[in-house]
Amino acid sequence: HLLEAIRLGENHVENYSTAISLLLDNGQLDEAVSLLERAEFMHPENPGFPRQRGRILRFQEKFESALEAYEKSEKLALDLLSKEQMDSFLDSEFFFQFGIAAERLQDFERAASLFRKAIDRITTDEPEESAKIYNYLGYMWLEQETNIDEAGELIRYANELVPDSGAYVDSLGWYYFLKGEYQKAVDELLRAETLLENEFNNQFLELVAQGVIELEERPPEGGADPVVLDHIAQAYHKLGKLDEAIRYSEKAAGLEGATEDIRARLESLRAERAAVDGATEQTE
Repeated sequence: HLLEAIRLGENHVENYSTAISLLLDNGQLDEAVSLLERAEFMHPENPGFPRQRGRILRFQEKFESALEAYEKSEKLALDLLSKEQMDSFLDSEFFFQFGIAAERLQDFERAASLFRKAIDRITTDEPEESAKIYNYLGYMWLEQETNIDEAGELIRYANELVPDSGAYVDSLGWYYFLKGEYQKAVDELLRAETLLENEFNNQFLELVAQGVIELEERPPEGGADPVVLDHIAQAYHKLGKLDEAIRYSEKAAGLEGATEDIRARLESLRAERAAVDGATEQTE
């Protein structure tokens, strides 16, 4: 009925907002984006519509279009909203989502600037919301091997805000790895592996209790993450524990989502193992 009302010319903001929410609830993302584009045309002064479009496009991994939508939303907010409205609209979550779009396009400098804006605007008392921003920026820098000390500070703060998060503990372990503190890295990365498994089990059992899934449908890999397992393999390798490194590298390479880099590191470890074994045989 709402869509029909819009077609008949009842282009009220409330009609669009409600209709878009219904489309999203039904998983009709393309239809929601199309309706948002119409809403933007009919209400060019409303920065909320391009913001919502950007979020959907980011979820669809259409990052260039998402970035354009966030840029449009920010410009409208700066040009048309009062200072009080602007401060409320251009909040921490806005710049966090904006930054993710830039990061996925590998514009890391811009992404860092946007994440810093998100951090500057943190006002929430919810530690989970703050921690995700600190960890995201910190881990992005670790991946680029830049600003490592500042990245470590951000990641440690995320872990203080939300202790025992598998993802954040993995970031901390990888920070220690890049600092050359390999035993600390292994300790934290192994803890991350356990935490991720526990998180998965808790979520899975909750779904079983709700009747959404059967207990027998539990995937054999559980909460294993190929990136975390690959991190463990690399840390063990630095400690000279080649067999442990290969064991974890094989686990990582065998999981869905394993990258070519992960598989290449496994082959390199196996080649090193073969060379060591060959050298041992020659000396006997």
